[in-house]
Amino acid sequence: MLLCGVCDNLISMIKFRLLLAMSLLYLGALPSMAQKDLKPGFIIKNHVDTINGFIDLGSNFKNSKACRFYQSADGSAEVFHPGEITAFRIENSKLYISKEVSIDSIKQTVFLEFLLSGIINLYYLKEPNVDRYFLETDGRMIALSNEEIIGYDEYGGKYAYDSNRHRNVLAYLFKEYPDLVKDVQTIKLDHKPLIEVAKKYHYEVCEGEECYDYTKSMKSNWFIEPYGGVSLSWLGLENSSDKAQSVDPLVGVNFRFASSRVHYLWNFVTGLKLSTNNFSGDFKAAIYNEKLTTYRIDAKYAVISIPLKVEYYLPIESFQPYLSIGYTNTFLLGSEYEARKVWNEPPMVGPAMETKFQPYHGGIVIGGGVRKALANKNYFYLNCEYEYRQPLVNTRYILEYINVSSVNFTLGYAFNK
Repeated sequence: MLLCGVCDNLISMIKFRLLLAMSLLYLGALPSMAQKDLKPGFIIKNHVDTINGFIDLGSNFKNSKACRFYQSADGSAEVFHPGEITAFRIENSKLYISKEVSIDSIKQTVFLEFLLSGIINLYYLKEPNVDRYFLETDGRMIALSNEEIIGYDEYGGKYAYDSNRHRNVLAYLFKEYPDLVKDVQTIKLDHKPLIEVAKKYHYEVCEGEECYDYTKSMKSNWFIEPYGGVSLSWLGLENSSDKAQSVDPLVGVNFRFASSRVHYLWNFVTGLKLSTNNFSGDFKAAIYNEKLTTYRIDAKYAVISIPLKVEYYLPIESFQPYLSIGYTNTFLLGSEYEARKVWNEPPMVGPAMETKFQPYHGGIVIGGGVRKALANKNYFYLNCEYEYRQPLVNTRYILEYINVSSVNFTLGYAFNK
């Protein structure tokens, strides 16, 4: 019987791996749909003509290199590079201005995201591994940077620390305003604090005149992601190397929040996952003393999980890989369980032990996957996660010493809201 069970599990795993491989092939063979995320917007030609149409919104890095403009949603793209047009704007989102700046001592023209217009203008440039900000005042472009500085200690050990050069630049610029100089001593190189201090400076210098914050009109992106898959789970007992396995289908839905500014990099994810577990096995463990005792554990229940995760996406087109980590809240409902002691000599199974089964488990989840972008920001995604959970309450009943490890494989589809 044991051999049959192992064979059945092996066959199930082989079938699932075949299904997984076929899913990957299917995603790769999807019709070559244009990787477009068209949004209403406009371009401003160098002779100040404004042309309305649609713009293919990409990452900040892509947008800094080129603007893909469509006069109609079903038309062909006109690609404009920095210097060929003055600016382009996506409705309810970002404004990009063509500017010449010095990057790593090399002058180049790029599209900078316009953050704030006032007595000083604030711009942003996202590169794969660097956030760059620029202030424009009196016709000059001033770079704000925070590069790492490499140092060595007295023993020759190497260490790195932030230069915080942007603070010195801002302190010099605001030198006539002591309160602002104090504010920038600890300021971070990020959108919100830089916009706030630039606004304060504007209203100090230009009292009664408005400045314009272009980030206020930016919307955040919400995605709804239904999915289905399979969960391979193992029940463990503290101080025991024995495991009981359960292979179960799962379904769920994720709710994904993506910042308008960095939606292609950092996401926050929560949702609801439904599954079941059905465990049965013998476990040798020293729970209450140093003597090994065999416990026969049977547990069957429904699983409702609510994850809280952050995900990081690599800035790669088409098939986009990502990594995730988070905390999972797991509720076990409709539980049927028992634990018994087992003796080998003489062979005997004891009566059901008095025990408790905790309905709430907490744990961690780590995973990754890949998504295939479609039109209108929708996408397919394939995900694999490792999850570990255990009861957070232990009043020394045997079933409060259990833990569950799971590997979950899911395939889903995302709708942009």
